[in-house]
Amino acid sequence: MKTSEFDYHLPIERVAQFGAEPRDAARLFVLPRDGTAGEHRRFSEIGEFLRSGDVLVVNDTKVFRARLMAEFQDRPIEIFLIRPGESGWMALARPRRCLKIGGVIRLPQGVEAIVAALPEDGTVGLSFAFKAAEVIAYADRVGEVPLPPYIKKVPSDPDRYQTVFAKHVGSVAAPTAAFHFTPELIANLEVQGIEFVRLTLHVGLGTFQPVKTENLEDHRLHAEWVEISSPTATKIKSAKESGRRIIAVGTTSARALEGVAEKFGGKISSY
Repeated sequence: MKTSEFDYHLPIERVAQFGAEPRDAARLFVLPRDGTAGEHRRFSEIGEFLRSGDVLVVNDTKVFRARLMAEFQDRPIEIFLIRPGESGWMALARPRRCLKIGGVIRLPQGVEAIVAALPEDGTVGLSFAFKAAEVIAYADRVGEVPLPPYIKKVPSDPDRYQTVFAKHVGSVAAPTAAFHFTPELIANLEVQGIEFVRLTLHVGLGTFQPVKTENLEDHRLHAEWVEISSPTATKIKSAKESGRRIIAVGTTSARALEGVAEKFGGKISSY
């Protein structure tokens, strides 16, 4: 499959810079599976297209302020933390070409990071003197919200770039499909008999890395951290056995379910 088959023109003026207020006032496009014409509605009306017993799977990851301003050999650079690994942090750096293995990157408040690796995939391996959780806490104090490149205006309230489900810190981008839920809408849907279950997928480098290969199959996908708890797995299994619908809210929930099911031979297990 050619990547060019997915090309389309999206005028920049059609990209919203701020979310709807209230969140569930966003537009909802409904496309019937029977081939009849779609219609434009409001997200607050989504309950009309759900039924009692449906299970909505949401991602409860929380975005941290992964973008940091720094210096390397008195030159300003930008560091974008992706995720911790066994030998340090995977990150992006701009510009990257000035970095050297063993060099010291100076960050705000006297913090330093050592350039531990410069992999061929364009990432940077960074070594900090403190644990991953402490690095995230530090980034949340001094860093910036890692907005997508098509969003040009930083929101005055950073919480606007979190979903109402956000709980477990670790993402460098929000699971945006869940942006439109509000506590009131969730409560109304639960009264309607719709169940919410949570999993955690920390969005990583793949969201920001462009596809550069001509054939889609040649593109390398970076791994992401996923957790599906035993209670969530049990509820999904029970719903499937009783013939109820499992509805993934957004692509992060969908790929978490698909990936774990594939790993365990078609079964959703805790992972």
